[in-house]
Amino acid sequence: MNSNEEYSAALQELEKLVLPLTAEVRAEAFRFLLARRFGESTPVSGPNIASQIAKKNPLDGRTLAAQELLRKCKGGNLSDMAVLLGYWMEHYQSKTMFSSTDLKDAFESAREPAPKNVSDVVAKLEHAGKLMRADKVAGVQNYRLTGSAVESVEQRIALAEESPK
Repeated sequence: MNSNEEYSAALQELEKLVLPLTAEVRAEAFRFLLARRFGESTPVSGPNIASQIAKKNPLDGRTLAAQELLRKCKGGNLSDMAVLLGYWMEHYQSKTMFSSTDLKDAFESAREPAPKNVSDVVAKLEHAGKLMRADKVAGVQNYRLTGSAVESVEQRIALAEESPK
């Protein structure tokens, strides 16, 4: 394995480690891990990054189920649930993009009734600036959450974790 392949493999491994972290510490954690892996001295700032990295997943390394995320963030209407499920697919299922069919399957995985017309919900979310078009694969349009949608979900998760149960 040449050094470029080794570096690429290391970057992919580090990306998987920082993916579950909140957006505000993700970049710092990535820099920290990159420096640690390749022996570079990169200053790391930010609150408690080492504990965030060690924590990796609030459920002790167990993958968060779609239903748990909806319950944690108190679901909402179909559009809110679709955004939450899009976040779940991107951050907990490591999908870089998803289709309307994937979204319908996520509703079923969460044991929630899927919208009668998932494509309509997707179109509304795209118009609202919560989804953006990604690549077309085999004639199927795929989507990604926008930065503002990801930020919104992460705020909901943070609020849910702060509020007393």
